[in-house]
Amino acid sequence: MKITPVRIAILAMALSGMVFAQPEEQKCPPKPVAKHHVAKKAGTKKAAPAVVKSDELKDLKDSIGTLQNEVKQLQEQNAALAGQLKQNQQKAEDAQAVAAKTEQKVEDQKPVVSQLQNDVASVKTSVAATTADVAKNNKRVDELEEPSALHYKGIKLIPGGYVQVASIYRTHNANSDTADKYGAFPLEGNIAAKSNEFRMSGRASRLSLRAEGAAKNIKVLGYFEADFLGLGADSNETQTNSYAPRMRLAFGEVKLPGGWSFAGGQNWSLLQTTKSGINALSEWLPSLIDNSYTVGFSYAREGTFRVTKEVVPGKLWAAVSVENPETVNNTVCMNRTSGAACTPAVNVSLGTAINSLNATPSNDVAPDVVAKVAIEPGWGHYEIKGITRFFRARSYTSGASVVSSGSSHITEGAGIGVGAILPVIKKKLDVEFQALAGKGIGRYGTTGGPDVTENFRGDLVPVKALQAVLGIEAHPTPKLDVNFYLGDEYYGRQTYTQTFTTASNLVGATGTYTIGYGAPNWLDGSCAAESYSATTCMSASQNRNTWAAQPSVFYRLYKGKVGTVQFGGSYAYVYRNTWDGVTTISNTTAVHPKAIENIVMTAFRYTLP
Repeated sequence: MKITPVRIAILAMALSGMVFAQPEEQKCPPKPVAKHHVAKKAGTKKAAPAVVKSDELKDLKDSIGTLQNEVKQLQEQNAALAGQLKQNQQKAEDAQAVAAKTEQKVEDQKPVVSQLQNDVASVKTSVAATTADVAKNNKRVDELEEPSALHYKGIKLIPGGYVQVASIYRTHNANSDTADKYGAFPLEGNIAAKSNEFRMSGRASRLSLRAEGAAKNIKVLGYFEADFLGLGADSNETQTNSYAPRMRLAFGEVKLPGGWSFAGGQNWSLLQTTKSGINALSEWLPSLIDNSYTVGFSYAREGTFRVTKEVVPGKLWAAVSVENPETVNNTVCMNRTSGAACTPAVNVSLGTAINSLNATPSNDVAPDVVAKVAIEPGWGHYEIKGITRFFRARSYTSGASVVSSGSSHITEGAGIGVGAILPVIKKKLDVEFQALAGKGIGRYGTTGGPDVTENFRGDLVPVKALQAVLGIEAHPTPKLDVNFYLGDEYYGRQTYTQTFTTASNLVGATGTYTIGYGAPNWLDGSCAAESYSATTCMSASQNRNTWAAQPSVFYRLYKGKVGTVQFGGSYAYVYRNTWDGVTTISNTTAVHPKAIENIVMTAFRYTLP
């Protein structure tokens, strides 16, 4: 039962008025009262006393007992709480005393702690310095035992290259090693197209040497690279396979503070797309066994001088270069009346024989000028580039006659290109694209297309061209590369027709003549059909377009500190389409000479680390 002040008051009042009441049956008989007393008090009415029954008294006593017990319990609880409070107060006082002593000890130990902290910092510094010295000494020992480079008078020399043996199979005989002649595969009527070809070769094995040095804020780079795909006077596959080495690259580069760099020597053309900025030796090359790469890939290795500026560090670069100007002239001349080719007098008058325009080197007036801007905004690498070229010929014509004094003719060519490298999936999948379009850019294509052709005055006329290649390079695992390339090259028609009514030493006979590149009336009787007789195939070198699809795969059997051992395979489907001609002068039915080549190559290669 819960004790409340109200209950306590009620019980107290009840106890004060009723605890001594007696039961009615236990009262004594009343005493006699005098009459005068009764009479005296007759007018007064006295109230009857309260009567408490026994069961109610019993309940009250029980309630009082319960209340007393509860009060006792509360008193005991209060006493326990008071004791606990006193203990807590004592503990708090003890804790405060301990805290005071601890604070005093901390104050007393502060100088010691400070000294310990200084000692620890000193030990850490000493340990770091010792660790650095140990690492430096270990690196020196490693360099001495297994040097990654050779050191000569402050220059670091890094040898490189690989040893390779390749197998080559072609469905039509091209009589070539691992460097294909995409624009010269035998046409259908050629005897070489009637047999296949297989060979094995180690001529693509390559050696390189890289030299690096620095003086103050200037960095210097030198690079040399060679393989054995050259032809010497006695080069053959009869017994010794002693092929001459050929120079691929040989250039030097100087990098100055402020983002400027200068490079000169035999280097890759600035037209090529680079993987990083416009840095030397970062050029993107299709990953193939074929040393001619793939159709549509614009490239050259030639004498160059290049100036590069890093405009925005890591973001924007600009460069300009002057490059060796070789000219490829592809000109055919035909008498449309007789079907005969033009006489030698015409060739002389057009400057072909005099200036050796189809020979190497050609007679050029100025270098090719290439400019490029590269940007890396944060994802991918992008380029835009342009080239200007100058062609010169000296002819000896006046009207319809060859004259003794000649005149020079200079013609300009130009092209514009783009390039991009897109890391679609980082370290797993890259997409590359490169394209070049313009006039007079044929020599930069892998098919060996023409730069120029000629008109009857002997002028050199640039030929329209387009070169483009798309690459997809996947790296499913650290050991496996899977690539695919699709490329195309196109060269436009550029022909001139003139009728000569008087025979002269220019044309040799009267008639209508056509000169230029890709004329629709070239005599191509033997281009599409094999013939034992000596028939004509004037479109043998007059390519309209050539396209190719090339997948390749490389698997690294081992890659470590002693180098890389890998095996690779590639397939190429090449479709060469020449400008159409006619079978004979009298039969104007068009023929479309073409060549289809299937190429399978494998290579086992060990690359130096």
